[in-house]
Amino acid sequence: LLWAGEVSYTEPIGKQMLQVYYRHEYQRQSNNAVTYNLDEDALWGSLPSGYEAGRVDSLSDYTRNDLHSNEFGLRTTLNWRKVRLNIRFGLSPQKSTTKSNRGKVKIDTTITVLNIVPELHFDYDLGNNHNMSVYYSGYTRQPSIYDLLSVPDYTNPLNITMGNPGLKPAFGQSISVNYRGGNMEKQEMLYCGLRYNNTINDISRKRTYDEKSGVYTSRPENINGNWGIGGNIYYTNKLFKKIFARLATNANYNRRVSYVQIMGEANENDRNTSQMLSLMQDVEFAYKLEEHEFKINGAITYQQADNSYTNNSDYRTYDFYYGAECRLKLPLNLNLYTVVRSMNRRGYKDEASNTTQWLWNGELTYSFLKGKRGLFKFQVVDILQQRDFVNRWMNDTGQGETWTWGLGRYAMATFTYRFNDLSR
Repeated sequence: LLWAGEVSYTEPIGKQMLQVYYRHEYQRQSNNAVTYNLDEDALWGSLPSGYEAGRVDSLSDYTRNDLHSNEFGLRTTLNWRKVRLNIRFGLSPQKSTTKSNRGKVKIDTTITVLNIVPELHFDYDLGNNHNMSVYYSGYTRQPSIYDLLSVPDYTNPLNITMGNPGLKPAFGQSISVNYRGGNMEKQEMLYCGLRYNNTINDISRKRTYDEKSGVYTSRPENINGNWGIGGNIYYTNKLFKKIFARLATNANYNRRVSYVQIMGEANENDRNTSQMLSLMQDVEFAYKLEEHEFKINGAITYQQADNSYTNNSDYRTYDFYYGAECRLKLPLNLNLYTVVRSMNRRGYKDEASNTTQWLWNGELTYSFLKGKRGLFKFQVVDILQQRDFVNRWMNDTGQGETWTWGLGRYAMATFTYRFNDLSR
């Protein structure tokens, strides 16, 4: 259950604007995890009649949380000749009430916190279609009520979870600087961006293992040292009369600190620092001849990760593609479009992940009726039938695969009729 509402009042002050606002949000969450003791002859995947009598209250959890959020704040917009400044500052008190029955333990807890919401957006007009902007935002993330409760949860006796009443709220902030400029006559455009983010008192789970009992115990702890920086450049230009070029560069560096699973008692040295680097370069050339268009393009992404605790999850991978596209206008109101692309993965520790796939799609469209309002399209996807529908990912904690069921090669015909001519 969720509902929210906001009221605001705006007052012009000269050429500037000042707005006062109030927002309220109410959210209710319920979580009932009930454990039953079934007979040995019960069928797997089904519940026999009368199973309610086997309820085990000591292993069941009934929880309800009610959250009231309020935000009071100011918004103002300051305009000068070449400068525009948007400022927002808010205070958000929250009240969270949790009632829970965990076996014989009954919990009725109310927590009140105060969040700070700062935001600033600065725009400067450099003239001649050139602009620079700076954006800053901050937020406070409070621990959940479950992270603060010190009562152990024995729902899974081999994986005990408990909260930490000493948790501090996390404060995150981000800043970005952007430049945008271009020459409309030469069809040239340049965009550059630089960004930075960090989190103070982030929350990570510390997990310990007792070799004697075989039980895992986890609880949240505050941790510092998480930050990231990145930048990107996007450039387009008309090289010759009918040839266009596009370049895109992106770079990101992230540092993440987390606790690692340990044996026995915990200590401050049981943490892992992951340093992840990602570099991407994309390039495309297009040749436009009246209503025909030909493109060649390609991109390469390099990803690297280094871990301080163990190098089992370190990696150096390359994902790259190259291909061509063609769009032709044929007689009789026919249009043909086709794309061929080679998708490649290299550097993965699992050799099965180092693959090369050729993807070839094509479509033929026919426009007819008055004003070309009718459109018939026939398309064929994955003509070579090489797509594997497997997404392989890596991060600071490990690697994995996501398998998705999907159609391989298939054909599809569609008809579209446009009732309104929006071009007029």
